[in-house]
Amino acid sequence: MEAILIRFFADTVQEQLRAIAPQFGYNPTDTTYIKQFRTPVLSYLSAERLLIIYGNRGLDGVIAEIRKLNQKKII
Repeated sequence: MEAILIRFFADTVQEQLRAIAPQFGYNPTDTTYIKQFRTPVLSYLSAERLLIIYGNRGLDGVIAEIRKLNQKKII
């Protein structure tokens, strides 16, 4: 059961990141998406943290956190 929940949460974060990526200039079907967007976001903001932010503040909260990475030129 735990493995199923972990997979569900990971899929949820992946879906959120794919939906948000175009707002930051990344196409989720392009090869640069993984290297220049998804990996840095998950390195700085872990999937667990993004889920907590999403639970507390919704997608706007996730976007706000990713915007901070963008302002610091991380993504």
